[in-house]
Amino acid sequence: MSKLIVQKVQTHTDGSIKDHQYGIGDVGLVLEILRNKLYKDPILAVVREYVTNARDAHVEVGKADVPVVVHLPSYDSMYFKVQDFGPGLSPERIEKIFCNYASSTKRNSDDQVGYFGIGSKSAFAYSDSFTITSVVDGKIRTYTSYIDESRRGKISCLYESDTDLPNGTTIIIPVKKYDQDRFLDKLKFVTEFWSVRPNVFRDGEELQVPYANERTVFSGTDWKLARNQDYDTRGTYAIMGGIPYAIDISNQFESHPARNFFSYSCIRINFNNSDLSLAASRDSLHYDVRTVKAIKDKLDSIIDEINARISEQISQESSYRDALIKYNESLDAVPELSKIIGNITYDSNPVYRNPKISMFGNNSRLTWYSKVVMSNGFEDIKTKTVNYKNPGAEADFANILSRKDTVIIFNDSSLSDLKKYALSLFNESRILNNVVILTIADNAEMASSHKYCWFAEEICFAKISEITPEKVTRQINRKTLSDKQNLFVYKFDASSSRADRGRSLVEVSPSETVAYFLFDLKTNQPVSLSENVFSCIKDLEAALGLKIFAVATSKADKIPSNWKHIDEAVNAKFDHIMNQYNLSSLQEYFDCMAIREKVEHYNVGVFKEIFEAQMKNSNFIASYLNKVQSAKDKFSSIWRDSALRDLARHVNKYQYVDRSSVANTEGYDFNIFLNSLIKHYPMLKFFPVTLYANEEDIRRVNDYVDMLDKSNTDTHACVRMPLCA
Repeated sequence: MSKLIVQKVQTHTDGSIKDHQYGIGDVGLVLEILRNKLYKDPILAVVREYVTNARDAHVEVGKADVPVVVHLPSYDSMYFKVQDFGPGLSPERIEKIFCNYASSTKRNSDDQVGYFGIGSKSAFAYSDSFTITSVVDGKIRTYTSYIDESRRGKISCLYESDTDLPNGTTIIIPVKKYDQDRFLDKLKFVTEFWSVRPNVFRDGEELQVPYANERTVFSGTDWKLARNQDYDTRGTYAIMGGIPYAIDISNQFESHPARNFFSYSCIRINFNNSDLSLAASRDSLHYDVRTVKAIKDKLDSIIDEINARISEQISQESSYRDALIKYNESLDAVPELSKIIGNITYDSNPVYRNPKISMFGNNSRLTWYSKVVMSNGFEDIKTKTVNYKNPGAEADFANILSRKDTVIIFNDSSLSDLKKYALSLFNESRILNNVVILTIADNAEMASSHKYCWFAEEICFAKISEITPEKVTRQINRKTLSDKQNLFVYKFDASSSRADRGRSLVEVSPSETVAYFLFDLKTNQPVSLSENVFSCIKDLEAALGLKIFAVATSKADKIPSNWKHIDEAVNAKFDHIMNQYNLSSLQEYFDCMAIREKVEHYNVGVFKEIFEAQMKNSNFIASYLNKVQSAKDKFSSIWRDSALRDLARHVNKYQYVDRSSVANTEGYDFNIFLNSLIKHYPMLKFFPVTLYANEEDIRRVNDYVDMLDKSNTDTHACVRMPLCA
């Protein structure tokens, strides 16, 4: 199909009417209008016309997969150059096609972009002259094209000779000051959607063009919905021959039902070069009847395709609950689709967008039971009720269902005492953090007859009537402390400044395995334990993987058999970890930690940097450094084990350990080593081995050490060495 649609008109006369044919009075003026008045953006026109002409030249000779070459202007090279490796411009082609307006070789080809025969002269819209270099069959010719006094323009051959260069054409256009960056911006815009982008250079070096590389979030037949951070490129664009043309939705398609969707979303639609008409300047689309119809048909087909795709995806889900999650996740990922999606159903039931508790009416509510970790590290259950007045995420069923740690339960019996059902589910699954119970009416009869009862049954994990409630020890008020039937369990808040250390009663299931210690309520002190245990409870819980509670001394005989005293639990865990590290005693662990304080000292690190070159030798320095490195390799995992550290503190009854006095660490003590080092290498006392040194000083001091090692002497007299100078 021809890209340029020319309407043929037939006229019939009886010959009695005299005809007059239109002509051009001032050809120079008309050509000046074509050059200077045609293009809204001369730089965009120059870039678009010459890089697309270069690409078309490659298509013409079967090199569509070979990139054209573009040289962008800079302050040191103020020109824009485009080079192709197509057929080149022969003298005949220069004379009959290149020099003439409205002459083109592309009108009957849908694979090439141009067809008006104007673009090759677009350089005149920006500059009064430009250069063409063409290689054709072993001949290279250089032409200059310029505006002469007639205003019509001329092209002159300046140079011709034989060459072994491949065929092709190079266009060079001088660039005005301060326009350098604009050429890069226009090149990026023009070639963003090319499958084979040009090779771009600036000042002789290859340049990586910062393309947007739009991310496709939804696509269909010959179109895509993309993500682009550039606000200027939002909207719907027709892509023809890789060139984007903005579709004027607001003015040309203002009555379209999806006008907002196409105006504010990044929609890219691919058209064949012959599908739409372009303005003569090729800056924009020309909205004739044919173009408007083609675009409208495509917009309608996109809407139909999106709805069909969403419906198909929803229908493939295994349940209504999954369909609701899938539908809302899809629209959350691509919010723009919400503007155009019709009614979606699953098994004849409507699938809602962000359904909330308010759909059930004023008597409905969601009761949230959530696990929370308090400031002292203990886990508790927090309760919150959400009703129709709450518009947030906690009232949104799609949001709740999408959470992996949350389940919704339907209160089909309209019960009010619900916590025991939530606790039952928490005990069944450790991954649950939230149990949400949906109540839609004040009694069971009203709930079963509610018009959205089907929705509640579809989205909920289970019904209250199907769950066996958990039996738990109730939290008891302090006034009932004399009740012999209750075991009182306490937790503490280490951050509290209260005299009772933030003590509070808690509910604990007797079947749960916990660690405990006895607590004297009268003295407010732990029994047979250091009071430092209060500040370490959180760390010990993390190390043991158990909750730690205090039991009143009066209730010691009520402690479940599966509960472990804190000393027993800590000792067992400590011995287990010690065995993993092949440590035999608490003292050996303290020795290990003391070594850490020695070898990780700042001075040791600086010393190693200075004498790193000595590591490969067998001298006194290498012996110490290798010993330090060996300790790091052997003990680093022990040093990093915070659980072992916290357990050891408890095993040692929170007594202070002076690790610096441990005898087994003397071989790692830097100060002791430094004194011995000076005896081996006396002149080192003049070198600040514990401070920063430059490369030259480091080289000198290592040369000194090497010299003494070679001479095998223990003393050294200063004889104007560079180190001492």
